[in-house]
Amino acid sequence: TLVGYVKSMAAISKEISKEVMESVIPCYEKEERFLLAKMVLNKDIIGLKTQASLLRGEEISCLSALLREYRIAYKSKYFSLKDIGVGFCTLAKKDKKELAKGINILTHAISSCKNGTAPESLLMDCFMRLI
Repeated sequence: TLVGYVKSMAAISKEISKEVMESVIPCYEKEERFLLAKMVLNKDIIGLKTQASLLRGEEISCLSALLREYRIAYKSKYFSLKDIGVGFCTLAKKDKKELAKGINILTHAISSCKNGTAPESLLMDCFMRLI
């Protein structure tokens, strides 16, 4: 991901300025996408509701990031984190059955978004099914 951002910045401008970085790299401060896995694990319904409202319009990228965490956790049941190429996985505590169910839920939700059949409450519905 970071390599992609750097290549994008280099393609846009020979000089990498703060403005170029802000135009290329998405802002994760308000979204806190990478805390979603922790919120799901801790069953933090209030935090998930807040994130669902902040992430409207970015459902696919949000769900894709969460799906990545589920896939890494699932792979960690068979391989070491070092073999997978990550140093830490929030969802590694979940069992294989829960992880497989989560992967199916997220894959279906992403597909619904892409097909245009997703309800407005998709994120919160998805989060509640993951808990």
